[in-house]
Amino acid sequence: MSATDGRERVAVSDHETFNQIVRRLDFEQITQRMVTAFRSSISGYRRLPELLIEGNIVDIVEHNLEVFRSTTLAGREPADVELEPFRVSARVRAGEGMPLEDLLHAYRLGGRLAWKAVVDAARPAERDGLLVGAELLMRYIDTVSATVAQAYLDARQHVVSEDERRLRVLLRALCEDDGPLMADTSSLASHAGIPVAERYRPFALTIPGEGAIRHGQMAADLRAQRILALTEGDRVSGLLAEGQELRPPPGTLLAVDALTPRGALTAVLERVRLVVDVGRQLG
Repeated sequence: MSATDGRERVAVSDHETFNQIVRRLDFEQITQRMVTAFRSSISGYRRLPELLIEGNIVDIVEHNLEVFRSTTLAGREPADVELEPFRVSARVRAGEGMPLEDLLHAYRLGGRLAWKAVVDAARPAERDGLLVGAELLMRYIDTVSATVAQAYLDARQHVVSEDERRLRVLLRALCEDDGPLMADTSSLASHAGIPVAERYRPFALTIPGEGAIRHGQMAADLRAQRILALTEGDRVSGLLAEGQELRPPPGTLLAVDALTPRGALTAVLERVRLVVDVGRQLG
């Protein structure tokens, strides 16, 4: 027998040893441990209603454990159809506003609890199978986590794109409509939490050296303060209602014009954008 044959027999033996451990696991008990841990240590899960936890969350944990069990025993990677429930769950969590880090935290925490259950279930003579099992579990968690993250980001991008579209429609309407606001414009403002006023102060700002991601974050922070702000690559511009103030971080180039009536805002908004662009070019 060659050395290669010997290594292959050991590997097969260790894999089968790990399979024996997996077959003895109490997956119902592990599910309850995971759900309890999610609720106690992850803020995004603490905010979920009990009915959702006992329904959808328990279902996805059970599916996760079943896919791990079946793929491990069969010695194969998860099939795409088996990964689809994770994508669906990630899209739902994204729609609910759960942070991605909370969602991925749950999968990592679940992996640690599953591994603890494996170690606790291993008999002294089965310890050699744990090394193979650790590699299988880590690879499985990597696959599922990547699937979840991509589905979440795709869903959030759709939501963000739709929100941006609505805000741009609102900005254009406030800049161009000088009469009573249309009902749909008022509805957009209400949905976004933007105060409706007769006059606004157009503004533009940029953080030299920062790119689109940082400016997108700043626009989102301003909108959280009920300020109509939109990202434009490496610049943010928008409208300040009377009484609203900007407090940009140090080093920000900022241009703010005077209160201007609705319907006359377009030219003034373009002017503050130009001022900021020129200031950036001049350093």
